[in-house]
Amino acid sequence: MSPASDETKPAMIQHARDGDDEADALPCLSEIVQMFYNGWSEAMAFNRPVGFASRSTRPCYEPGMESAIMTSHTVIAPAGVTFRRLTVDDLDLLREIRAEALQKYPQSFGTLEEDQGGDAMVAAYRHWLSDTILGAFEGQTLVGTAGFYVAPDKRSQHRGHIFTVYVRDTSRGKGVGDRLIKELLALAEPRVEQVHLAVVLTATAAIKTYKRNGFEIYGTDPRAIRIGDVTYDKYLMMKKFR
Repeated sequence: MSPASDETKPAMIQHARDGDDEADALPCLSEIVQMFYNGWSEAMAFNRPVGFASRSTRPCYEPGMESAIMTSHTVIAPAGVTFRRLTVDDLDLLREIRAEALQKYPQSFGTLEEDQGGDAMVAAYRHWLSDTILGAFEGQTLVGTAGFYVAPDKRSQHRGHIFTVYVRDTSRGKGVGDRLIKELLALAEPRVEQVHLAVVLTATAAIKTYKRNGFEIYGTDPRAIRIGDVTYDKYLMMKKFR
């Protein structure tokens, strides 16, 4: 994806708002304790069996709970969405979704080959598809992508890179992007010691998703992208496996 400053493939990210509504449904530990305590108090006062008091209707969520409940590669499939690895037979589907991403979010996507267009762009897409690009489908429609690669430099083969992460606007808020990232991490862990990506600072929902999956910000690339008179900074993020 071009959004990255990597020499071989870019890694800038545009991502969906995933998981926020699910988080609101989790009861926090403090509320569970309070529910039991209230139930015990009511039992003592009214000579009833000890149990849980009624839960408040106020949603309660403690940051970090999902990391305690969910293992690093636990994956819950969004309803109606299937996932698979893309192949060269999916070239037209990749071209279509990339064209949408380039048009809507030029600050996050774009490579030299895409700027050149034509044969150069098609050759780049074929190269991507020969490696690891995951696709999310609703029916026969490709609604999301995420790619992973390891640079050919022998000195850098302990590092992997995530790029071309994109979910169509109509499919956001369903956990599609989160699932794509989890699937990529499961593929990456046996191959590399750490995974890197870059993301524009304005992609706050994407940043939340990456942090939820164990990525940490280790630097900022200032004025990394310029479109017209506007410049965009990028966060550099990394997840260590070992």
